[in-house]
Amino acid sequence: MNLFERIPTRWLLIGAALACLALWAAPSSAQTTPDPVRGKQLFDDAPNVLGVPSAVQQNCTNCHGSVQNRRIKIGGSAFADISFDIALAKLLAQINSQPVVDGMGQYRDLDFTDKENIAAYIADTPKVSTSALTFLSGGTQSVKLSSAIATPDSLKINSVIIAGTGAAKFSVSSACTGVTIPSNAACTVSVTYTATDSTFANPTLTFTAHQGTSTTALTRTVELQGGTPPVTPPPVTPPPTAGSSDSGGGALGWAWLAGLALATLVLARRRA
Repeated sequence: MNLFERIPTRWLLIGAALACLALWAAPSSAQTTPDPVRGKQLFDDAPNVLGVPSAVQQNCTNCHGSVQNRRIKIGGSAFADISFDIALAKLLAQINSQPVVDGMGQYRDLDFTDKENIAAYIADTPKVSTSALTFLSGGTQSVKLSSAIATPDSLKINSVIIAGTGAAKFSVSSACTGVTIPSNAACTVSVTYTATDSTFANPTLTFTAHQGTSTTALTRTVELQGGTPPVTPPPVTPPPTAGSSDSGGGALGWAWLAGLALATLVLARRRA
């Protein structure tokens, strides 16, 4: 009798259930909601916010002056539309690669949640609610432009226009043109598509705005698609080469495998 044959069947069933439960629960338990407001506080004055000056000797502003300077380094402009994932990846890379003294390495003392909060503040720029609107037939959909959450500056929307291939098939309400919205607010426009013929239309909706007293214009775009796009053949995937391997999905893959293995053992025992 081997080791698994000595284990009671009910224990194997419980083990399989726990492995599957771990798989189900893991993604939700790992999710957090970054807070750009706290991220701004840490960016501007980390030692006093944390109450532990020895943990972080400087502020981000010691080197960058402002969050706009940091965005320039990441996105190329002071009001670049930076995603949270990109901001976090850049921040972690700098923290891990720079010295602890006179460098961003001192921020290794921050817990991961506060690192996420700083990244959320870096990425806290005006954003559109979607990157694309697709119309298979005539109709109207909405899209909104939101101002920053942590930045107190208002956002003035100068123009909302549609330009590009098939732009004449679309129209946009001018409800947001010339409107100034406060911090953590949004303005919504309606986009209407009229299918005059079967030609595929793919123009771009562009918001142009200014934040606070800045004279630098920022733009946010939404890709519009009307009708049925041309059919393109799927890419050819080459066969795997000898010796290639797959990670198996990391910890979640191991949870599946453990549950499957235990369930298989139970079935094999019952058949025996």
